[in-house]
Amino acid sequence: MASSSLPAAVAWFSKFWRGVSSRRIWGVSLYTWTSIIGVILAGITFGNYLGGLLADRMASRALLRRIFLYSALTVVATVVLAPTAADRIASAPIPLMLRIVLATAAAFLIPSTAGLK
Repeated sequence: MASSSLPAAVAWFSKFWRGVSSRRIWGVSLYTWTSIIGVILAGITFGNYLGGLLADRMASRALLRRIFLYSALTVVATVVLAPTAADRIASAPIPLMLRIVLATAAAFLIPSTAGLK
């Protein structure tokens, strides 16, 4: 599976870049950036854990293809669904910091986790 290192590196970089470029969508406040970084790192950590479990049990190119496909689908779904989720969360009667964390998690947690390594 050494030849799968390049696609994995590209997938990780795209997740990282998505987080960096999200400033245009979510703003530049300290709470926002802290939430984006924390949620993406938590997603990557959980995805690496799940990916390690899957790789130990059934490492194959077919599994790698399915993981990359699933990761791409979650990114597309996030682009479509995140604005609606963020609007609903923004109007919820909960504290501001919790709204920021929930909106960030709605947008970035699943795609960050989906790129299992």
